Amino acid sequence: MFGKPHGAMENYARDVRSGDPDNREALAARFYWSALFGDDFRRDRLAAGANVFLNYGYTILRSAMARAVIAAGLHPSVGVHHCNDGNSQRLVDDLMEPFRPLVDAKVALLKPEVDSELTPEGKKALVSVLHVDMRCPTGRTPVSVAMQQLAASLAQIFTEERTKLDLAKQQEITKNAYIQVKSLEKLKEKQKAQYDREVLQEEFKLIDDIVNSRRTIA
Repeated sequence: MFGKPHGAMENYARDVRSGDPDNREALAARFYWSALFGDDFRRDRLAAGANVFLNYGYTILRSAMARAVIAAGLHPSVGVHHCNDGNSQRLVDDLMEPFRPLVDAKVALLKPEVDSELTPEGKKALVSVLHVDMRCPTGRTPVSVAMQQLAASLAQIFTEERTKLDLAKQQEITKNAYIQVKSLEKLKEKQKAQYDREVLQEEFKLIDDIVNSRRTIA
């Protein structure tokens, strides 16, 4: 999971039962968020820092999926799993679930502090999630198009035109998110190495200047 040990997640997935009487989902969520943002992090929609970034990223996903659902001729309030009567976007929330790790990974890359504000640059970075390429049954395609294909395939299942959803495997989605994390880590390492070289060059230049000045005085 994002390059970190994930044995506990596999155990929770294996042990969870219908209705989750053992509260495995909550335990898995705590492990997941801690692995991503540290042991002190708690997912809270009203909290600051990374939570604000997650809220915005999920809103972007939800809006894109809502458009895909309506374009496919489906009713957004008729859900498959989500069943809260107060939620008019139940189907949208069902279908966006597999794409959430992409937002989680992007926020992990941005590493917002507790008091960080969501800047225009941060919003732009989160919107870019929709343009990430991912491998689907029909080939590589942006996330926004993958959402459209997923909604359309569900509509075709309802009309008995097909039997399977058009969706990348969860491992592929998670792998894409992991690739984002590792790519940024490599970029940061490269930038640090460049910075270290520049600092070293400045130090050498300063030493040369001191030596030359002493020679002039002598």
